[in-house]
Amino acid sequence: MNEMSDEILLTLWKQPESERVEWKPSLSQTNSIYRTICAFANDYAGYQQEGVIFIGRENNGNCSGRVVGDEDMLAFVGNIRSSGSILPLPQVSFRQVEMDGCPVVALIVTPSSSTPVQYDQTVWIRQGPSSRKAIPSQIQTLTERRINSTFDGRAANGAQLSDLDDFYLQEEYIPSSVSHEVLQENNRTFHEKLASLRILTPQMGPTILGILIAGKDPLRFMPGAYVQFLRIDDVDLSNQFKVKDSAQISGRLSDVLRITFEKLKAHIEISSKIDTEGRRTDSPSYPFLALRELVVNAIVHRNYETSNAPTRVTWFNDRIEIYNPGGPFGHVTDQNFGQPHVTDYRNPELAAALKNLGYVERFGSGIARVRRELSVNGNPDIEFEPRKSENYVLAIVRPS
Repeated sequence: MNEMSDEILLTLWKQPESERVEWKPSLSQTNSIYRTICAFANDYAGYQQEGVIFIGRENNGNCSGRVVGDEDMLAFVGNIRSSGSILPLPQVSFRQVEMDGCPVVALIVTPSSSTPVQYDQTVWIRQGPSSRKAIPSQIQTLTERRINSTFDGRAANGAQLSDLDDFYLQEEYIPSSVSHEVLQENNRTFHEKLASLRILTPQMGPTILGILIAGKDPLRFMPGAYVQFLRIDDVDLSNQFKVKDSAQISGRLSDVLRITFEKLKAHIEISSKIDTEGRRTDSPSYPFLALRELVVNAIVHRNYETSNAPTRVTWFNDRIEIYNPGGPFGHVTDQNFGQPHVTDYRNPELAAALKNLGYVERFGSGIARVRRELSVNGNPDIEFEPRKSENYVLAIVRPS
């Protein structure tokens, strides 16, 4: 969509609150603002036009007179993306404008092509001037309207419902992805729930996301969807190295991550020091949380579409190399890779799913957490070799 003009903003300003317009006196009404963003992103009425929240206008229509600075707005909009409380991530922008002498911020929300969008694991829609929880029939409408443009949201070619682990989806994935309150009051069918969560397409076939999250045999559809773990007693693969541990780790992603984490923990060495007062301090050769974050990032950002190469974790005596088939994507380049607040998602549906499962805490801050953990543990800073043209990223971590 084109950038909203001042003329359109003024027209919306003169209208009462509606399915496209909301007034808020300040940013302090965070939950209410987030619900409205979610509702505007769902665009249940089908306007296919942006919704606007005017920050700085009282509920009675008067000007609040509270000026919100650019820095506060950047932080607010940035938190929408990083917190992952609204999923899939909505497209939100803001403009500082003056309407009839009232200084306000126009928070502009673009309708999503991947509906239904959830806030706090609940689907919200706009009905007149209010944001309300969607009922099952409305969620089904949003599901049927969904247009996925990303690979992970598309149908898995040749996959059938029988290729999914229904027990895992029913007992673990759905409860982690939908609020308990909604589950209690919701009478949607099992498959309708899966379609709203993008495990199934609106036509009720498994998606790529569904196969990755709950497929009985993901390699049948994506031959590279596994982690190759190798621990060698050497510093180079070109020699006749001794293999200390090796595994091809496949299956649904929760199992892939769990087993990979177990491998990492098993090979971290702990050194102990006793100070002059007899107190013992244990120091790991690598901080597990940093390695965990790097593996999750690799799983989220790898290229499942055109590469059959696995994600490789190769543990040498003097370093760990994590190779990911999938170079910098979108706004991320070889030059800005790893910089704060520079992120983009090749697999946004997968990122949202791993957020629901608890593997992702905040979007866009993983590398910063890695660097912090390495620094605290006394390890050198991480080394990256991003290659967009060659479609891979290599991360190198060295011991403390």
